[in-house]
Amino acid sequence: KRMTRWALISGESGTENAACALKLVARLAANGIRSAGFVQRKDVDEQGRKRYELVRLIGGQRVVLAVDGVAAHGPAEEFFCSMAFRNQAFDAARRWLEEDAPTAGLLVLDGISKLEVGGKGHCATLEAALRWTDKIVLLCARASQLDFVVKRFGLEEGDMVAAFELPSDDAAFDAFLRDVRAA
Repeated sequence: KRMTRWALISGESGTENAACALKLVARLAANGIRSAGFVQRKDVDEQGRKRYELVRLIGGQRVVLAVDGVAAHGPAEEFFCSMAFRNQAFDAARRWLEEDAPTAGLLVLDGISKLEVGGKGHCATLEAALRWTDKIVLLCARASQLDFVVKRFGLEEGDMVAAFELPSDDAAFDAFLRDVRAA
């Protein structure tokens, strides 16, 4: 049985994993390789609270993922690390991946961390992405959670095609790009 090939962008909070993923997506697109999935963008809402949005790579749709300092309002939300996460956003991410994956070579899942290790958040989306054996799944994960993510999702080191750790430099990014493109 062929396992899914995967790549990794890792860094701690504030290291711009999403920006790095978008840079990779743009460079791959210039080489005719289409990407699907989503990134998480940090933003501020009308009340000045920190929030995160999911941004769909194909089409640019946005949906609010989480708002800081707001209590969860029933079963439609999860409260975690001072953030109220909206389950409908996780559902949207899974739907986007299902719709866009057939025409893509790279599947991008940003923000993989403690929620997913615990079976929540983007867990179902990641499990669905890992069933595509003809794609490369790019995980953007916090470095401190990486061992837990690898173990939880049964990722094999031998199936990893490339890894990039932030912060880093342009030469390391170019090597990462070459490895992903070659895979």
